[in-house]
Amino acid sequence: SQNAASSSAAAASGDRTASSAASMASSSVSLVGVVEEMSCGATRTPETWRELLQAVPEPSENELAQLLAFVARTHNAVDEGRSAKTITAALGGLSLVDDDTSGAAGGWKLDVFVNGLRERSPNLRWSDALARLDMPTFALPDSGSFVTLVEIYRRATGMPFPVWACCRHVWTNAVAQLALLRHALMAPHDALSFYADESRVAAAPDGTPAVTSPALAPWRSIDFVGALCALGE
Repeated sequence: SQNAASSSAAAASGDRTASSAASMASSSVSLVGVVEEMSCGATRTPETWRELLQAVPEPSENELAQLLAFVARTHNAVDEGRSAKTITAALGGLSLVDDDTSGAAGGWKLDVFVNGLRERSPNLRWSDALARLDMPTFALPDSGSFVTLVEIYRRATGMPFPVWACCRHVWTNAVAQLALLRHALMAPHDALSFYADESRVAAAPDGTPAVTSPALAPWRSIDFVGALCALGE
């Protein structure tokens, strides 16, 4: 009976968290703002994330880019020390279950994050969102940040991460762009795509158009090499 009571309490806590997330989102607070306040607690359960997404308009590619930037930057978040009471105060006194461990159960749940967004906005163009990562808040403090971006994209699309989408022009946030390209060079190249189509692949010295080795892919990408050269000027 004690186990049954504990299970019921846990279920009730999850329901309250989901309802609180919806209340927060419906109070004219942006989806990105709510996620920044809740951190990884936003994906604590599929229900919490689903309720939050349903309470706001469908996210645009710009909002998706902001979400990706935040999740990547805080990929190793577990418990940032922000209790429910702190979040409640920050959002104007809206109700939120007082549970200091909302994000402690494993950090960001990427499957919950991706599945919820795909369910809410099936027509989101994920590569377009990556092209919009040029923002002051985007940073890749370590390789885990880049790996998180690659993994989110793979789960969302089933495709390799399109590095070329981040190379079409020199970013205002050049430091972040250079960090992304550097991480891409050091990552397993079979998980990445360096060109949108064959027209963006430089021919080999012998005139061979095809890339014969994944290790050569970055250096035969017109967009990748062009961005590196422009950033080095």
